Amino acid sequence: MKKLLTILTLMLPSLAFGQWRVGVNGGADYNHFIIDKHYQTDYVFEDRWGVTLGVMGQYDINSWLGIRAELDWTQKNSGHIGVEGITPVYVYLPTECIFDFNKQLLEGVGVTPDIEVAYDPVLFKNTKQDSQIDRALQFIRTGN
Repeated sequence: MKKLLTILTLMLPSLAFGQWRVGVNGGADYNHFIIDKHYQTDYVFEDRWGVTLGVMGQYDINSWLGIRAELDWTQKNSGHIGVEGITPVYVYLPTECIFDFNKQLLEGVGVTPDIEVAYDPVLFKNTKQDSQIDRALQFIRTGN
């Protein structure tokens, strides 16, 4: 009986192999604040590098539904009011629910961004109208 339980226990991970995904993530970020401090001379904003490290796991409940969670350790590097040289560190636990109503992979599906529209800063400054967004919305509405 003990031998049978050992064999079944060793076979159990192979049955659930397609349902679980685990991985690690990492990255670097550089924060550069552009802010007009006016009279707030006690604010300290320094350009700094930061690091983000984490682990993620995803469980596919069935072929069209899954749950994903990450546990991330990150440095925001925004500084503290009136304090220099301290790097705030945070732990995040973002979660998401994954749906696929077509039961197919969606990699490579979508509109190829092949319409080039020049950005017009004068138009945006004067009218707050973005020519690139307007063209994208036109394409979505009409297909042209």
